[in-house]
Amino acid sequence: MLYYKSPMVEKEIIKFVGEVEAPVSGKERVIQLKKTVSPETRARMSEARKGKRHTPDTRAKMSESLKANWQDPKYRAKMSESLKGRIFSPETRKRMSEARKGKTHSPETRKRMSEARKGKTHSPETRARISEARREYWKRKKRKRS
Repeated sequence: MLYYKSPMVEKEIIKFVGEVEAPVSGKERVIQLKKTVSPETRARMSEARKGKRHTPDTRAKMSESLKANWQDPKYRAKMSESLKGRIFSPETRKRMSEARKGKTHSPETRKRMSEARKGKTHSPETRARISEARREYWKRKKRKRS
């Protein structure tokens, strides 16, 4: 595959390969590196980057790229699917809980959330599950009082 922009290198690769393949994305490049670079070399590469920060310009470019990715429905669906079904440790759940405590949604966000739910109803099965869960909740609560 072609990774270099230099015309001289491209000519060399053309001689060996016969044709020039399309350049790969950064993510594909990382996957290829993981397959071709030894664990020791990867560890050295990682160590070389430790403690270094991206420049504000680079961070802005990364931000724009991520924002653009999240506008793509395919990317959103793929990321959503990859995050489903994760099981968090009790410590992580506690940290997530602490991070959210005391925070509320802004009035405009609450209005948007309200508008998004208007006109939607739960299915009979869902209503039955909610009803059963509430019954169980109140049974437990009454037992705790007595």
